[in-house]
Amino acid sequence: MDFCDAAVVRLAEIFPQAKVITTDSAHFTIYRRFGNKPLALIHPMSG
Repeated sequence: MDFCDAAVVRLAEIFPQAKVITTDSAHFTIYRRFGNKPLALIHPMSG
């Protein structure tokens, strides 16, 4: 995880109702907030 991704994950912890808008769904589907909760994402469908 790079610094920018870590900052987004930390912001998701601070603002739990917020959703992360990303085109990098490969990484953000793996990241967890508070150690075990997935991030709420808005991303384009891959495939």
